[in-house]
Amino acid sequence: MDVSWTWIVWTVLGVILIIAEVFTPGFVLLWFGIGALAAALASLAGISSLPLQFLIFALVSVALTAASRTIFSSYFSREPEGSDLKTGAQALPGKVGIVVSSSQGRKLWTNKRQKEK
Repeated sequence: MDVSWTWIVWTVLGVILIIAEVFTPGFVLLWFGIGALAAALASLAGISSLPLQFLIFALVSVALTAASRTIFSSYFSREPEGSDLKTGAQALPGKVGIVVSSSQGRKLWTNKRQKEK
C-alpha cells in the first residue's frame, strides 16, 4: 500500500469504528475509533512508518480505554464506597408523604384501625 494513502485508510477505519459504537453497549469501539483517527493524523503529519502508526493507534486506544474505565467506574458504580446513600425505594422508609390527589380506583385495601372505630 502506498504510504500517502494510509491516512485515508486510518480515517475510514476510525469513522467505521465510531459509527459501530452506536450499535454496541459499551464505550470500547469509540476509543479504538479515536485511536485510528490519531494514527490518521500522524500519517497525515508525515509519519510514514506503518509500525509507528500502528503503535500510535494502539497506545491511544489502550490509554483511552483504561482512562474511561477508571473514570466511568467511579461515576456509574452501584454502591459508592464510603457512603450509605440510599436511592429509590430504599430511601423511602421513615419518610412522611403528602397526598396531593385522591385515588380514582377501587378500594383494594382497608385500614385495620378504621375497622375498630
